Amino acid sequence: MSGGVWAPFKELSTVVHSAIALKQPQSYYQLEGILKKHKPDFISLLRNPAQNPSHRSQVKNANKVGLALPNIPKPLVLPEDFIDEALILSDILDLNEIASVELLLAGEHHQPDFPSLSRGLVSVLLYYDGRRNVVISLRTLIQGCEGISWTLGLEQNVVSLVTGFVQELFQNDLSGKITRLLLDMNIEKELEKLNTGRAIKDSHHKQQIIDLIKETQQGLCDCLLYWGCQNPLPKDSLLKILLELKKVQSVGESHSPLDPPYLCLFLTFLVSLRVGESDCNLDSSLVDEHYPFLADMNSISLIHQEVTAKTPWANGGLAAAVKFAWAVFLRECSSLDAFKDCTELDHDEELIDEAIDSEAFQFLRHSVLAATNFFQEEYHIKAIHHVLTSYIYLMPVKITELRNLGDEVAREETLRMLRGGTAQALPKLNQSFGEFMLLIGELYANDPLELNLSLEFWPSSDPVTQSQHHRTLSLYKFIHQCSDLLPPSLFHSFMTMLCGLSSSPLTACHCFEFLKSNSPSQGGGGPSAVISFDHFFQSLKQYFLGLQQAAEPSSRTSTGCAISPQELDGLIIVLKLVALIVDLDENARILIYDSQTWLPVATLFGLLSCPVSRQLKAQIFLTLSCFAKTPDIAASMWNTVEITQILNTTAGTAGRYGIGPAQQEGSIQIELEEIESAAEEYYETRSFLSLLDRLTDIPLPPYLGSDHRVPGFQPYLQFVQDSVFLKFDSRGYKDPQEKWTVASSALKILLKLVDQHELSHEDLIEQHYEIPGPAPVMGGVGRSQFVTLPKLPGFNILLHLLNDTPLLRKLLYIISESYHLLSDVDSCTKEVEEASLLSLKMIEVALNKQNNFLALLRSSTDHSMMATPLDSLLFGINPRSGQADHYLNITRYITLSKVSPELSLVSVRIIGLASRSSVVGRDVLNSLLNDNEACVDIVHGFVEHLEVDEDSLTRTEAETQRQLKEDIIRLLISCVLKRSRNIAHLLLGFEQAKENLGGHSKKLSDVILQDPGVLGSARTCLHSVLSLVKVGSSGSSSFPSPLGCHLTHPKLAELSYQLLYCLSASKEFGTPTLRYLRNNHDYFYTQLSAVPFPWLPDDSEESAMSCYNQLSWILRSVAIELKVTVSINQRSHAQRLASLLMKSNTTGLTQEELLMSWGEGQGEVPNEYSNNGRRKILSLLDLMDVSLLATPTLKLQYFDEGRTEEVVRYCEREEGGVAYIDVKTLHNSLINELSGLQGAAALSQKPYILKEIHNILEVIVRRNNINEISHSRQLYIESWQQVVEVLMSVVNEEGEKESLRIDVLFELIQDLLLKVEGTEPNSLTAIIFSVIFTLMAHLRHTLSVSSEREQEQGNAVHLANAGPLQSILRRLLNNLLVCPSGMQRLRSYLYATLLCYLNMTKERETELGSYRGGMWRLESDVSLGSINLSILSGCGDNLMDTVCRDACSGHDVPKMLSLSILESIIFLDKHNVWLKFLISRGYLLSIVSSLQEENDSLQKMLHPQPDALRPLYVYESKMAFLILVASTSLGARELVSKNCVSILSECRFIDQRPMHTATGRGDGFIPSLWSRYLSLFLPVLRFLLSLLSTTGPQQKQATSQVIDFIASHNEIFVSCLKEGSSSLSLTALQELSLVTAVVSQCRAGQDWMLKLAQTPNLLHLQNLVLSLLPFYMFPSKWTQQESDGWSNISGSLGAGASFEDQFDLSQKITTNLVLYCHNAVSLGGTESPSRGSRIIFSCDLSKGNNALPGSSGLSLAVLVSSLEGMSDEYFNVREKLGQLESKLEGLKNMTSEEMKQLYSDVTTDDTAQISPLQLHQQLKSVLNRLVSNKQQQLKHFIYTVEHLLSVLWSHLQFYLVHCQPTEEYHQQSISQFSSKPIRNLQGAGGQTSFSTRDGSNQFNVSSAGVTLKDLEELKLNAVSSLSDSFFKKLLDVNEDYMSLNEELSMISFIEALVRRIRKLLKLRAAARPVLKL
Repeated sequence: MSGGVWAPFKELSTVVHSAIALKQPQSYYQLEGILKKHKPDFISLLRNPAQNPSHRSQVKNANKVGLALPNIPKPLVLPEDFIDEALILSDILDLNEIASVELLLAGEHHQPDFPSLSRGLVSVLLYYDGRRNVVISLRTLIQGCEGISWTLGLEQNVVSLVTGFVQELFQNDLSGKITRLLLDMNIEKELEKLNTGRAIKDSHHKQQIIDLIKETQQGLCDCLLYWGCQNPLPKDSLLKILLELKKVQSVGESHSPLDPPYLCLFLTFLVSLRVGESDCNLDSSLVDEHYPFLADMNSISLIHQEVTAKTPWANGGLAAAVKFAWAVFLRECSSLDAFKDCTELDHDEELIDEAIDSEAFQFLRHSVLAATNFFQEEYHIKAIHHVLTSYIYLMPVKITELRNLGDEVAREETLRMLRGGTAQALPKLNQSFGEFMLLIGELYANDPLELNLSLEFWPSSDPVTQSQHHRTLSLYKFIHQCSDLLPPSLFHSFMTMLCGLSSSPLTACHCFEFLKSNSPSQGGGGPSAVISFDHFFQSLKQYFLGLQQAAEPSSRTSTGCAISPQELDGLIIVLKLVALIVDLDENARILIYDSQTWLPVATLFGLLSCPVSRQLKAQIFLTLSCFAKTPDIAASMWNTVEITQILNTTAGTAGRYGIGPAQQEGSIQIELEEIESAAEEYYETRSFLSLLDRLTDIPLPPYLGSDHRVPGFQPYLQFVQDSVFLKFDSRGYKDPQEKWTVASSALKILLKLVDQHELSHEDLIEQHYEIPGPAPVMGGVGRSQFVTLPKLPGFNILLHLLNDTPLLRKLLYIISESYHLLSDVDSCTKEVEEASLLSLKMIEVALNKQNNFLALLRSSTDHSMMATPLDSLLFGINPRSGQADHYLNITRYITLSKVSPELSLVSVRIIGLASRSSVVGRDVLNSLLNDNEACVDIVHGFVEHLEVDEDSLTRTEAETQRQLKEDIIRLLISCVLKRSRNIAHLLLGFEQAKENLGGHSKKLSDVILQDPGVLGSARTCLHSVLSLVKVGSSGSSSFPSPLGCHLTHPKLAELSYQLLYCLSASKEFGTPTLRYLRNNHDYFYTQLSAVPFPWLPDDSEESAMSCYNQLSWILRSVAIELKVTVSINQRSHAQRLASLLMKSNTTGLTQEELLMSWGEGQGEVPNEYSNNGRRKILSLLDLMDVSLLATPTLKLQYFDEGRTEEVVRYCEREEGGVAYIDVKTLHNSLINELSGLQGAAALSQKPYILKEIHNILEVIVRRNNINEISHSRQLYIESWQQVVEVLMSVVNEEGEKESLRIDVLFELIQDLLLKVEGTEPNSLTAIIFSVIFTLMAHLRHTLSVSSEREQEQGNAVHLANAGPLQSILRRLLNNLLVCPSGMQRLRSYLYATLLCYLNMTKERETELGSYRGGMWRLESDVSLGSINLSILSGCGDNLMDTVCRDACSGHDVPKMLSLSILESIIFLDKHNVWLKFLISRGYLLSIVSSLQEENDSLQKMLHPQPDALRPLYVYESKMAFLILVASTSLGARELVSKNCVSILSECRFIDQRPMHTATGRGDGFIPSLWSRYLSLFLPVLRFLLSLLSTTGPQQKQATSQVIDFIASHNEIFVSCLKEGSSSLSLTALQELSLVTAVVSQCRAGQDWMLKLAQTPNLLHLQNLVLSLLPFYMFPSKWTQQESDGWSNISGSLGAGASFEDQFDLSQKITTNLVLYCHNAVSLGGTESPSRGSRIIFSCDLSKGNNALPGSSGLSLAVLVSSLEGMSDEYFNVREKLGQLESKLEGLKNMTSEEMKQLYSDVTTDDTAQISPLQLHQQLKSVLNRLVSNKQQQLKHFIYTVEHLLSVLWSHLQFYLVHCQPTEEYHQQSISQFSSKPIRNLQGAGGQTSFSTRDGSNQFNVSSAGVTLKDLEELKLNAVSSLSDSFFKKLLDVNEDYMSLNEELSMISFIEALVRRIRKLLKLRAAARPVLKL
């Protein structure tokens, strides 16, 4: 809501400030537009819209018909009370009624910003704030004008615009309007008017109004003054000012300080008259340009007439000052050629005399210099400086006359005093010269702006300068003229002037040389020798010697005084000058101290021992404290302090040890208690404390006072702490503020001692010191005594603070009392402020050290000290209030807005330190919540400090305020990171939001944050932080611009973004914060739209670091927002952010068009990224800098470089993830090293060593800066990485087009590779390649999905991005070749990225089923794999060596990755180039040999708790590589020749097989023992399978090695086969599947039979294999188990295991067993390889003897039943396949609900958080997988049926054709049958016979045990068992499978076998007669 007299002016102030003060780039058009809009407001400056009867009538009827307001679409109906309030406001402020309504609406809108005020009271504040904004804007515009005094460095078009605009305003008499406003503006009248309408609430509200009016008044003053400085006012304006100045009345005293308006008018008049010496030769054109009032020759006459008119002035002093300035101006104009004929110039001296007679100097001194804020404005001081120096320079004769008159007055006064009379009142003129010198001294003594104008009085000491400036020489001559023969009455004035002219280091040096040059001992002297150091110090020594001679030795009272008050005053002013010089100039300090002629320190200490006045003693202490600034002088001064016993340190100890008297009268402590307390003035004590303060700046002497007392600082600490501080509030004071000054002086020392103390274990050790005994008496022996040394003062103070002691109670008293005093405007003083600040700092330091202190006490038991945490002591009862409100009092300091912000800063730090503990933080919050009113004020105080405008503060206050803002946000960040309730809940508004939910029982995640004013919500720190970092629309413009602190305070913006990130990432605060930021502020989209910030400078490391940090926190927050919005199904918001990041920012506008549209409010911000079409995510990438900053090295001459680097490493710390070196600790270490040096040579080199220490510290600071910059870069890269990863992994699954995704991925990868190209590898490039690796993985996935979709649509798969892919590969290889071997992390990412790239080719090759085929095809039908291989080959042997070397001897991670890369390359290398290289260079042999070397480490993997799993992972990588090598013929032959299998046979880790049923599950990251064993054993089995499959049965060497391997680990195979029939776990089935596969492959050759004869253990293995047949040959059991509930049978499936998985494994096992049977019955020997069989199954075909699991035999009935079961199950699976295909076909027509139902049917995953598009994709993927699974099952069924038919046919062929029955009936079990020699179905000679295992022993068929009856029953059962229905079922299976696979041949193996079996049965089973014997 906008108020017509506030919001537009607030916008005006913001735009003008941004364009001129902040120099915001490209702000011309916006500034131009807003100046045009508000030009009428400047012309009618501060004139309210007039009241209108018509408008009043409209407002009164607004409750009925409504009121039409600007920017509101329809009339607004107002309530009655609102109308009344608006009309009252209109009457009070004399404001238009409609404007009053708008103002009241604005007040209502901003009422949450002022929690204790009503909307009307807020409106009053907004009204005055709007007026202030208009004036401040005008002042800023004037500052930006072109003129003669300054320039701001703005763009020329902006300067021209502003200058023309302001000149036009002043041409319309703006200066007259400002003058009238200044004179009419009366604060009392304004307050009276507001009081009449009850528009003031309380004193705080009243003070706010007064401050706004004063700022407006000061702004008007500045406007007039600044314009006068830049463009001197014309004649008419000056005449108007003179007329107004004549009316100025003096208030109270004759020379009271001028009020700001009149001071402004007077100084504006002065600056308009300023014509400097450089302008003396101005021609007429320049005069017209710079001094328009001089263009008319009558101007001077008119002004001169007005100045010299006889009309009386209301203020005579002001008239004198104006005449004085006009006279000086006339003298300046006399040097201009244009005014030679001006007669008024002759009256300058006359005016000067008249002005001096009228006390012009007194007026300037007492009314101008004493005016409020005079010294805070540069041109105030320069105006007076110019007038005074011009007077001295241009009128030397008048200066001489003034000096002579002063001398005459001094002589007359001296004569009268000598005659014994009293000084009568002399004419005031006689005091003018002294007043003039006092004026000069006071003008330059105070220089807060560091202008150093007094330097103009001193000639340059540079010898290069050949001639001095005439003005400077004249001013220096004036100093000499004043010092020559200076009479005593002018001595004080002259010395005061010298003090003022020595107020800076340079001027102090000049003054020292001046006084030194006048000293006879230094070769000077003469008439002016009285003004010299010789005279000064000689006078002090004479005074000291005279006092010594006059006083008795025992008398040290301060009552007598041997000199006159005038002489005493002279000594004091001399000491002030000496103190000033030695304080500011170190060289002067050393020279004066070392002078044996002057002996200043000795003389001053001597005077302290004499009865001198307390004022002189106080100044002596202050002077000595200035000498003590030099450490060496301070160290020697400690001894002098002890010797002189200024403070009696021997009381209580001296008498005990016989050293001296027990009491010493006259010490500072006695004077404090007896003299100063009685006088109620304590300047001597305060001065002594200042001396102690300065002496404690250096480390305390370790044995201070050891020659006469117990050494140590304890007496001084007792005086400061016990005598001064603890009693300061119990003494009387003439000046109440001195009480707080005394407390502050003591607190400074205590704070310094405790702050500088470094805790160590030595603090707890009792140290003893030997006190020498008294001298021997009468031949006796003096005995020494040992005393315990007191603890160091810092330790003692800290111990007092960590206990409930008077010291702590006094500090808390000061904190409580000071708060109440500072809350009252009348009692708020700087003294109270300083005392409370020091008390708070004491608490802060104690809290900061308490943890280390308590840890130190706990670390040792050899002490009796006890301490309590201070954060707990602060919960004690406050005696003042009777409540535990110490934390409340400390926190309340944040509400004091009219005191120094440093108080609030320390208060915030205390709360932050206390909140480090979660328990204390919670209790602090509870203590604050006990006072609801205070809580509101505290929250508002924090908000005010975060939003305070720093422009109105001084430089120091602004710096403190910035630090306060930073610390407030740091406090919030630290509290947000804690899980418990703390003050952040209150300050961020969560406590109030919870109350709105109905109490504290609600979860924090349920709260709903609101904007200020909504549901009674107050403005909180969260709202303030959002305003600090706000970017977006400003006024009528819609461009993203910095409305917060991005330009003025980048660090604050960084911390604000960090806080918002922490809130977003917090588990408790995250949900409500994200919701509020998203819904109420559109924070993420707005911030993301503005980045990269075009307004942030990038020309310095600091600004770049700030930019990186700000963007880092923004990007991290955006990443969280993207993730969260997708998870909560707010996909439109996620897609909005994703589109902003990924889509190009092309606008089609030129840069000029963008600027024009920006100025008109129609376009976006014109920055460097707006017109280049870059995607925002790429624009953010452009900001990355991965270059390595050079770390400076130490170049040392005096320190040892190695030891210094060790000390530097010792001082390393880490904070916030940044490693830095503690400069303070390092400095202390180096200084301690320097202190330990001994000898004259070392001392002579001390200055050079100190310089080298300084150089070391500079290097360390630079290193810290480099670490911070590198950390900022790393943080930014990682943040950008998070956004990209979330964008690619989460958001883009929500429907982004694949083409856009692929384009973005390619661009990102290419830009990242370009970013690191040519850069030296470092830690940042490693992060870059980690991003590239992630992006490559996403690209691989996206291209795979895209190609699959193309294949599904029947389109040819072409790769249009082959060129970029090749470029990516080349750059990856180049980076890999230059990567140092020591950078393992970078190397790992390079290998991983390359592997991901190569796997894209490998996967597609596998999917297309072509081992050497092409993956994606280019238009020329050349495979990408071939191109990749050619690029790899192009790198030569260098790349091969690099990869192979890492595969053999690299670090573990690069080793695994390089092995995987070799695997992928060998897969693509159809010519085996890489494999041949591996073989020829011995790399393959090295890899194979390493398996045996790693045997011990792999055995350790099978320990219950292995040390590390790296050997396991490396082993798996090696085996995967060897498996692929074994799949190639060349590799298999080489592995066989290298005896790889034999090496594996010797590995003992294979034999350590655990029982998988007893190993349990893994513990956390470490897999279970069973899983670890399988990870070792299964790769071996896969390797053996690969080797056997590649070599085939013909390669007997390979088969023999594998059989030897089985024999070597026979127990493992036996154990696995034994468990095969009892365990159904998934892992056990995997193992059994591979074991049976290996055994079945080995059984195919004759070698098995040979090995069986040589290795009897293999026979048992063979029997176990056959025993598994009944268990796995009946698939109906598996389906039955599925329907009965698989979980009851298989309890250890593991995560992700399902029935389908086990069914597939069981099929594989069945296939392997059937293959084993097929190989067993087939002839594999050399005797008859092509024909004949070996029988396994008995000839029983009866249905009742199927040999089910548990039976003892295997019969042909088992085969028949298995075939029937296989056929039935085939059709069951075939039916399910059809159903799945139908569902897959109809998926595109399903609704969302139908898809969810189907998804729940086929999987157990939850669909609640899945979008319809995701659901469709996932469901399609699941159905495809199930269809593929079912098709694979059908394939296994066909394979099994074929092999079972083959075995059946072989057995029937034997039994029905070749078998000869025996006469003896002997039916054998399968175990008996199998244990005998396997029968050979046909002998070598064609006769039916049996053979032994080796085939050597032939014997008669009658021993076979098959009787004739058995054969007859076989024939009978064959007819019934092998019926036509049986064969038809098999043929149906075959036909159905042939129809599914049309690519198969028309004649299948099943048909052929069925035909043979039928033919065999037809010929043998039915026709052959039964023989009865």
